[in-house]
Amino acid sequence: MKLYEDYQELIEKALKELSFQEGMVGEACQYHLESGGKRIRPVLLLYFSQNNEEALPFAVALELIHNYSLVHDDLPAMDDDDYRRGKETVHKKYGEAIAILAGDALLNKAYEILFEALEKKATSERIQASIEISRCAGVHGMIYGQELDMVESPNIKEMIHHKTGKLFEAAMMAGSYLAKREDLEEVLEFSKAYGYLFQLTDDLEDLEEDLENEKKTYITEYGEKSSREWIDELKKKAFKFCENEEDNFLKEIVDKTVNRA
Repeated sequence: MKLYEDYQELIEKALKELSFQEGMVGEACQYHLESGGKRIRPVLLLYFSQNNEEALPFAVALELIHNYSLVHDDLPAMDDDDYRRGKETVHKKYGEAIAILAGDALLNKAYEILFEALEKKATSERIQASIEISRCAGVHGMIYGQELDMVESPNIKEMIHHKTGKLFEAAMMAGSYLAKREDLEEVLEFSKAYGYLFQLTDDLEDLEEDLENEKKTYITEYGEKSSREWIDELKKKAFKFCENEEDNFLKEIVDKTVNRA
């Protein structure tokens, strides 16, 4: 997907240009960011902004928020993971205290970038995009999803919607605000469907490992048959939205996501 690769290149370049304070915390931030990733959330933000040249700082800020959440999610008190993307997690390489501070630093860098963007030009659309990213990352969004993931018997649909779906919502809605799109309700519904679709197909990929570790996912709780039926429903809903787009970019992303399953 040429357009996806072009967006990725923009984001990677911007991430590499970020400056962090010298010391272990800054080194840990760069170590984690250099581990790669699909960068799908900032890519979607750029797409929904309709190639708005002013959208890049918002996309970078969103990616930093996503990465801070991964650093913290890997901690012993959370998922306790030793590896991510084939590399040692930050807490395994630098220690738990540095990992906590690195996550904090990535989050604060995100807000620094958002405030700098608003300082340059504080239009209502840019302010609304900033609010959307902040809200979806906070206690009404991703953080609430993380909390649900830690309780013994979570509402799994609600957990997925918040922990995974809210940052996709942030990407698509923030981009839509920047583009002054008028179909905001439709974009919101698509973001919800895609968030569920992304997590379900991800869990299908990891099913054997999740069963072995007794991890609670929609699939381990409700079975593969029920999960695939829900995936089919979500796919139809997502494709219906994609039909209204001028190109096949979103359809290809949905196809690629579904094919993981």
